[in-house]
Amino acid sequence: GVAQMNRDVTSPRVEFKMAVAGPLCSYVICVVFGALAFLAFLARAGTVSFGLALISAVNFGLGTFNLVPGFPLDGGRILRALLWHRSGDLEKSTRVASRLGQGLGSLLILSGVIMLLIEILRPIYDLTLAGFWFILIGAFLVQAAYNSYNQVRLRGWLSGLRVEDLTRFGVPAVDTSATLEEVYRLHLERSPHATVPVLRQGRLAASINLSDLRSVEPSLWPHTPAGEVARLIPQEEMIGAERPLYDAVLLMNRLGVEYLWVVDDGRLLGIITREDARGVIRQAREKEHGQSGT
Repeated sequence: GVAQMNRDVTSPRVEFKMAVAGPLCSYVICVVFGALAFLAFLARAGTVSFGLALISAVNFGLGTFNLVPGFPLDGGRILRALLWHRSGDLEKSTRVASRLGQGLGSLLILSGVIMLLIEILRPIYDLTLAGFWFILIGAFLVQAAYNSYNQVRLRGWLSGLRVEDLTRFGVPAVDTSATLEEVYRLHLERSPHATVPVLRQGRLAASINLSDLRSVEPSLWPHTPAGEVARLIPQEEMIGAERPLYDAVLLMNRLGVEYLWVVDDGRLLGIITREDARGVIRQAREKEHGQSGT
């Protein structure tokens, strides 16, 4: 329930179904293990009954906690779905649910601090571990709610834009058969910090930079093809030009890279950079602030 969903929901109905599934599953497990615990008790298997009852109780507590209407808990997602269905405004609905989630997280943090203070003043209740757990869970909820709302805002700012809108076309490339000497003279001598894409049969396959060249003795550069030292490009670092720009931004954030290779059926079209995406986001944010200030 507290785990953030990476895939964006497409409608309030889908959001509601996804959110309800978590607590419902917990309650089903609670009932099943509760029944098994009762049967074990009737069979005079006390230890087994206790273990099954404990699992049942944990799932009941988990399901109930996740129903608290604070985003991104399942209860907060249910609330967002209902607000979204009523207003038709995803961002506004997420803002309300996120603020409740941040409020819940702050309350947990405050409760944890109070527990620790009680333990310091009256060390007879053994509240230290519980206090730290409340603080950690609360801090996680505050951060998760904040990030979830910002993610929805980001999608709004980038709506309607595709990767091709920010693609830098015409990126110089070399074939795998090109020698390291040619790569250096044509590309890296003037731009030592550049990364050069390497093509195999016209399709993007790898990349090479100056540090790759330096792994080979300079005297061997005229006789060493780029394909021998180039680094294969992971498929996840490539993206289609028709994909939403929002997907590219999320992918760059997840991979921790500054750019992605833009391809069409494996053929290199260009690159899209985090810097260019930040510029679009900054303009959208300034425009939003300007509208809210008028």
